[in-house]
Amino acid sequence: MTTDCLIALGGNVGDVAATIANAVAALNVHPRIEQVGLSGLYATTPVGANASDPFLNAAATLKTSLSPLELLDVLQSLESAAGRKRTVHWGPRPLDLDLILFGEQVVSCERLQVPHPACWYRRFVLDPSAEIAAGMVHPVLGETVGELRERLLERPLLIALAGEDDGLLSRLIAEVAPRCGDVHLIGPAESGAQLAAPAMTVCLDPATHARLATSPPRRRSICLPQSADSPQQALMDVLTSALDVPVRQSPR
Repeated sequence: MTTDCLIALGGNVGDVAATIANAVAALNVHPRIEQVGLSGLYATTPVGANASDPFLNAAATLKTSLSPLELLDVLQSLESAAGRKRTVHWGPRPLDLDLILFGEQVVSCERLQVPHPACWYRRFVLDPSAEIAAGMVHPVLGETVGELRERLLERPLLIALAGEDDGLLSRLIAEVAPRCGDVHLIGPAESGAQLAAPAMTVCLDPATHARLATSPPRRRSICLPQSADSPQQALMDVLTSALDVPVRQSPR
């Protein structure tokens, strides 16, 4: 029995197009992987202070009889073969292979979370994925890849900020909103306004995130990393992921 899977591919070091092609070729000859499909390549804006140069991203679909962790082992071995070294968080890399969807399975363990927890708000994942897997369903959110992408196309993009520190919420809105003209940031002062449902809720603390993610109606929420040196930069990274327009590259 095989499972339909969705993989995100990317890199920004060396000949990324060739590296991606080599990885897909290796997946094609794996004895327990079949029907590998590949999207076009998309030029995308780097996310994170350490990311450096722009990326090329793509998406691949495949069928496999491997388990999720076995497939993860295959993907990580291909990353290592391409020269990836995990020394800098979100740093430059020749190849990044993320398991986005594994059929309808939900996996949560130390090594792997599926669906990928950030896939639903990242255009650099959704645009290439929608090209070849628009109908695949996110088993937690209950929406297709195509629908998740469409949600991010609304302008202005409505994003709510939530947390227990009202002062920090206000400062983030004042400092970040002017840098993102296509975003309407909703803070505490607007919490009771008659506004459409936000595309996402960005939480400043894990307790607020846990509450919104589990209490009906369940919200599409993300928690800013507590280890971030700057909550402003962390919020900008999220907004860049959601707002950046990937540019499809012409075939060589």
